[in-house]
Amino acid sequence: MNTNAIEKTVAPEDRVNVIKEHGVLVHVGIHLISGSAKLFEEDLDLPDGFTLPDGKVFSLGRKYFVPPATMKRANNFRTKATALCSSKGTKFSGAYLWSLKDAQELVKGLEALKEEFYDFKDNVFVPNYPQWVEDWANQYPTIKDRLLDAAASVERIEEFMQFEYTLISIGVPEGELGDAFRSSALSLSDRLYKEVADDIRSYLVHSVQKKGRNANDGLSQKARSPIMSARGKLESLSFFDPAIMNVVSYIDDVLETLPKAGYMKGDDFNRLMSLLVSLSTKDSIKLLSEGMSAQPTAATTQPAVAAGQVSAPSGIHVKGSGDDFNSLARFNPMAVPGGMENIVPFSKPSPAEIPASPAQKQESEEEIEAGFPYQNGAGQEEVEDFQMPTLF
Repeated sequence: MNTNAIEKTVAPEDRVNVIKEHGVLVHVGIHLISGSAKLFEEDLDLPDGFTLPDGKVFSLGRKYFVPPATMKRANNFRTKATALCSSKGTKFSGAYLWSLKDAQELVKGLEALKEEFYDFKDNVFVPNYPQWVEDWANQYPTIKDRLLDAAASVERIEEFMQFEYTLISIGVPEGELGDAFRSSALSLSDRLYKEVADDIRSYLVHSVQKKGRNANDGLSQKARSPIMSARGKLESLSFFDPAIMNVVSYIDDVLETLPKAGYMKGDDFNRLMSLLVSLSTKDSIKLLSEGMSAQPTAATTQPAVAAGQVSAPSGIHVKGSGDDFNSLARFNPMAVPGGMENIVPFSKPSPAEIPASPAQKQESEEEIEAGFPYQNGAGQEEVEDFQMPTLF
């Protein structure tokens, strides 16, 4: 275990007070029309005598009066706002919890996005909306009148399309009224670790696994981006749990060993992948926060366990030889059965040991009125299982 690890200095019973003093809640609401309306039985022109099953069993769906592709740009504002709120914030009490010291950074980003939103609304969406509706309906002459009747009016759009955000000072009622808040506060670290892990797993799946990257191909310096994003978020939110800084220190220690230019191949690739895998599950991040990251020992260069005895974290399928498993185990505590006693910690190699890398290359209008957060994670979909690439 890392003897220099930061101990938790905020007792659970004091967590709420720390959040109240150093945190702020941010709620964003972006109101858009859906570009569609409820589909009714009379819209289907059913044959005489044909009866649909009870409406309690299924829904007929929706009819679109604006092309879904046209609505995509408007919906992108929600995606951008989610990314901003999630960059250094974590979901909490129906909003995002941010550190007060970094809140101005968020406000600056949200103001810029708000200005972009209203420019789009006033100069693109509203002026072009009537023509979009007309052109779309003309493509379907047999139902044109129904599509035009379903379309929202320009006046409705001007009134309804809004971008707003609110910063909320945190206060907690005494007694039972505040119990739910206090309970949620105690699970904040786990929630933060899950969000970070989901982002890293998404990168591993979409940018490493699906592209077939391996130690021979290497990864460019862009691979640092998801790690640095995770680092920034962890550091910013460490005010409610100082032990989070153990994870930040671990990230810094590993990145310090990697070249700052060119592709990361061979051993550099292996170190980078091991760091990414270590950050890809909530449980492994939690262990790193408890100080299991870095106490250099002579055993660092030895196999962690007998070949083939290492299992990867849940949901991560490791391919390769026993030596590949051992390479993973040295960096990922969750890869080793039996807990801490079987872990060989990370040790920073000397500069001479670091090989140089040459430089290379919705619903109805009313139903979608709800604000953020509106989906799980930082705008992520459910992350697929990641398969570890072959390490040599």
